[in-house]
Amino acid sequence: MALADTQRPSPDATNCALPPRFGALIRSLPGAALLLSADRFRILEASPSLLRASGAGITGRPLADLVPGALGAVPDEAAEALQALLRRARETGRPGSLPPRPWGMAGDAPGGRVRALSAAPVPGEDGAVEFILLQAEDVTEREADRARLAHALKLQRVTGRTARLGGWEMSLATGRIAWAEEACAVLDLPPGHVSGLREALSFALPEWRAGLRAAFMGCLRNGTGFASEVEIVAARGWRKWVRIVGEAERDGAGRVRGVAGAIQNVSERKAVQEANQRLAERLAARVGGITDAFLTLDNAFRLTYANPMALALLAIPDAERLGQPVWESPGFAAEGPIGHRLAAAAAEGRTLRFEAFLDAAGRWFDIHAFPTLGGLTVTLHDVTERRREQEKLRLLEACVARMNDIVVVTEAAPIDEAGPRIVFVNDAFERRTGLVREQVYGQTPRILQGPGTQRAELDRIRASLAASRPVRAELINYTRTGEEFWTELDIQPVGDADGRITHWVAVNREITERRHYQTQLEEQAALLDQVGDSILVRTMDGRISYTNTSAQRLYGFSAEEMLGEDPRALIHERHEALEDAMAELLASGHWAGQLFQRCKDGTGIVVESRWTLMRHADGAPRAILSVNTDITGRLELEARLRQSQRLEAVGQLTGGVAHDFNNLLTVILGNAEILAESLVGDDELRDMAEMTMAAAERGAALTNRLLAFSRRQALDPKVTEVNRLLAGLGTMLRRTIGEHIDLRLLRANDLWHAMIDPPQLENAVLNLCINARDAMPSGGRLTIETRNIDHDTGFAVPEGELAPGEYVMIAVSDTGTGMEPEVLARAFEPFFTTKEVGQGSGLGLSMVYGFMKQSGGHASIYSTPGLGTAVRLYLPRAHGRSAPEPAAPVVRGAGGSERVLLVEDDALVREHVAAQLRELGYRVEVVPGAAEALEALAARNFDLLFTDIVMPGGMDGLGLAAEARRLHPGLRVLLTSGYTEGALTSYGPPEPDVMMLSKPYKRRDMAEAVRRALDHGR
Repeated sequence: MALADTQRPSPDATNCALPPRFGALIRSLPGAALLLSADRFRILEASPSLLRASGAGITGRPLADLVPGALGAVPDEAAEALQALLRRARETGRPGSLPPRPWGMAGDAPGGRVRALSAAPVPGEDGAVEFILLQAEDVTEREADRARLAHALKLQRVTGRTARLGGWEMSLATGRIAWAEEACAVLDLPPGHVSGLREALSFALPEWRAGLRAAFMGCLRNGTGFASEVEIVAARGWRKWVRIVGEAERDGAGRVRGVAGAIQNVSERKAVQEANQRLAERLAARVGGITDAFLTLDNAFRLTYANPMALALLAIPDAERLGQPVWESPGFAAEGPIGHRLAAAAAEGRTLRFEAFLDAAGRWFDIHAFPTLGGLTVTLHDVTERRREQEKLRLLEACVARMNDIVVVTEAAPIDEAGPRIVFVNDAFERRTGLVREQVYGQTPRILQGPGTQRAELDRIRASLAASRPVRAELINYTRTGEEFWTELDIQPVGDADGRITHWVAVNREITERRHYQTQLEEQAALLDQVGDSILVRTMDGRISYTNTSAQRLYGFSAEEMLGEDPRALIHERHEALEDAMAELLASGHWAGQLFQRCKDGTGIVVESRWTLMRHADGAPRAILSVNTDITGRLELEARLRQSQRLEAVGQLTGGVAHDFNNLLTVILGNAEILAESLVGDDELRDMAEMTMAAAERGAALTNRLLAFSRRQALDPKVTEVNRLLAGLGTMLRRTIGEHIDLRLLRANDLWHAMIDPPQLENAVLNLCINARDAMPSGGRLTIETRNIDHDTGFAVPEGELAPGEYVMIAVSDTGTGMEPEVLARAFEPFFTTKEVGQGSGLGLSMVYGFMKQSGGHASIYSTPGLGTAVRLYLPRAHGRSAPEPAAPVVRGAGGSERVLLVEDDALVREHVAAQLRELGYRVEVVPGAAEALEALAARNFDLLFTDIVMPGGMDGLGLAAEARRLHPGLRVLLTSGYTEGALTSYGPPEPDVMMLSKPYKRRDMAEAVRRALDHGR
């Protein structure tokens, strides 16, 4: 681009108007300079250096022809900038310049130069700009220096920001501190911030402020530099650690004129230092707490660190004495075995591990020496116990190697796949199998298995090992030559200190001979599986080797559950009896007796056991054959039979006594009644007569209870709705037992009717409830429950005395004290009671028992001490509906004139009753027995036969009544007795119109009964 659109001037006109002084000035300038005309920017004069580089031909030519060109190897925009500079100088009359830039000229060295151009207008005589002095200053080196300085400053700023380091300067004259940009960033101040000393010190925490101020003042006064690390709170409230460095600045006279320095944020370094310190403390604590001795040595084998265990081992009293050579410690002399190896580790630069005995400690140590940059690190681990265990293991291996039993040790895993690998076998293994250790190590125990090895037994062993349980089994193994042999193996786990199983130890005892013998026994015993008795064969070490089917059925165990087990732990209860039996068996070869055993379900049984000692050919015992017969049921039946016989005998005795006693009470009660009536005017004697009558009535009640137990009381069974009867008893029962007992009545739906005497049943239930109340003095729960029972031959009642049939059951249970077994066994016996004297007669339960047996039912009792008692009554079912209660017959006035035949074998009773009947107006004929009564009946007519039931002579009252009715069909009959069960059993119940009167009776009761019998049917 041209600088001006002018024609090039002719050479002769180039210097026509140039003043001489300007030419001399231009020629004297050292740099590149041009004197240009102001109108067309023609070159009028050039400096010598420019002429040398470009040639003399440049004068007189327009500058536009040479830029771009010889005077300016620059782009067009640079030429335009130069044109604009020249025009501004011409038009404004003021000098101007262009910023430095690359500006190449002729004669420049390769790489180009950087020049700064300036234009200065030169006015003419008229003051207008006539010339322009254009200078080009070579600033290549200066610009390079400036670029390097800028780059350095940039790097400094980057470094300051990266290192968080900034400068500051304090003038003594102003007292102000100027902070560099990076320093402002450290203090969270805006860039360019200036502060006073007070503000600067306020950033420091109070505990650092005084020291920092003293450092500043010392530097100002004495010129002493300082460097401090303090904690500050920056302008934004952040706590930071900073390092502040300051040095004095002096003037030419050496006087302090200010302080300059730097501030650096060292928070991260401080945090790292604190973390490292904490880490070092934790490391020291851990190293100090380990049980091994730990020490470090420098290159001169001086101690630089030792934990407490090492200090104790080296006999150094405290850590302050560290620094002494390790050779001075007992047992670590340089020429000793430990010192020699430590020196070798340091000299060779390799880790050494060795075991050595330290005499001073009296213990063995496993020593590690690790070379480091600064010396050695040494650890000493006490292995004294390990070496002792190793010695024990060596002795154990020697003992195991000499055992006759085969011992195999395997790893703990794997259980599946190929199985655990063998790591040890003893000499017995080699002798019996023919395999040597080198052949089996790394193999699995399956190398001993073959076609006959039991798969089921292997699966059982594997399951036990998978569950980490020991196991005992019997296996068929094979030798190297294929010979089959039996072993009884006992596999036990071996664990480490943490309880983790690491190995399995299998002890194999050969039992080939025993198995052959057992096989023979099993073959022979197969014939015994049909025998009902239990047959067991056990080895002399107490393990069951055979059991027949009957034994499995009796005890409830399968053959697999019994074989190999100890019968003492499996089925026997009383081991002291077994010891006596074993002693007799070994002495005589035989033993027989009863043993108490327990089945799998916990049921106890009694067996009659017969033991036979089986011997080897040389007479040595080899097994025990036991044949056991379950006699539990038989013993229970015998016990129940004895109990029944005892109760029957007691019943017969009490029945006889009650019968005779009733005869006496009849006379006493009747006479006392007559006496009381005759002593109307004598109150004292009348009271005595009434006392006699009351005592006789109490005696009668007692005999009625005895008769109830002996099953000889007079009963009047009827079809009875038991639920309704119990509901009617509810109010009386609640009043009787008290509010402290919770009474619950659980009545079954659709309950059958029962054939029972209702009043007697009420009395029985009341007796049971009173007993339950007495067993719960502090309160409890009394439950009365009804239920239908269909008792077939498969139904079991503990007493075994309930005949098959249908029954209505009443259960009375309480939560009282219960009864001990020995008390329970006698609970139904008459006069047996655990109550205090005067609190009970002992006839309550016996009366209930006798009543139920006489009614064709049954009573059973169950009791557990501390839990309570339950009594169950089984009432015979009645087919039909209950009949309404008949209206009481109307008895007309006592007495009459009819003829009465009185039959009584007891003379005292006979005379007494006859006298009373005569007083009532009856005509009475008296005979002592049935034979005499028949003779009288054959000879004469009577209106009423009044006869005792039980009489000597072969015919009782029922038989007499039947014969009398045959002779005289319309004859009225009145029977009397204290019990009737025996006669009813022999002849059946009396006819419906035959009436009963129980002894003892009052005169009034007899009169009404005689009158009712005579009037019956009329």
